[in-house]
Amino acid sequence: MDDYHVDNEIAKGEAGSVVYRGRKKRSLEFVAVKSVDKGQVAKVQNEVFVMHQVRSPSVLAFHAWYETRNHLWVITELCAGRLDAIVAADAPLTPEAVQVFASDILTGLAALHGAGLCLGSLRARGVLVDEEGAARLASFTHARPASGCCLYCEPHPV
Repeated sequence: MDDYHVDNEIAKGEAGSVVYRGRKKRSLEFVAVKSVDKGQVAKVQNEVFVMHQVRSPSVLAFHAWYETRNHLWVITELCAGRLDAIVAADAPLTPEAVQVFASDILTGLAALHGAGLCLGSLRARGVLVDEEGAARLASFTHARPASGCCLYCEPHPV
């Protein structure tokens, strides 16, 4: 964590995680810094693996992760908000907004699938939106190898 300044809390996640706004030291690069209890190490490893494997403008960009005595820290790109909060505040969304979000989400799913992964669970809470209004898939705790996940994949060997 020596490479980042951690600022104010911006969100609370599931299972007690907390997301802070941060900044890479000696730069103007702002990031999200998620603090997770060490008891969630398997979930964090899965999320980090997926973000590290998939590079797409529609998948949350991964920077680094750290382990301290009591917490795991995941550093990602900073997004302005969550899709579920936007929908709750502005429902019903315009057809144009729905089309943009759907296109971004499908692009992210295709990138995951192209990397041999299946998201496993898609919820509006797990989709972040950047300042330009582009959606990013951001929740990967249920992601798994894609083999057998859909009609287009080979089934798992039994």
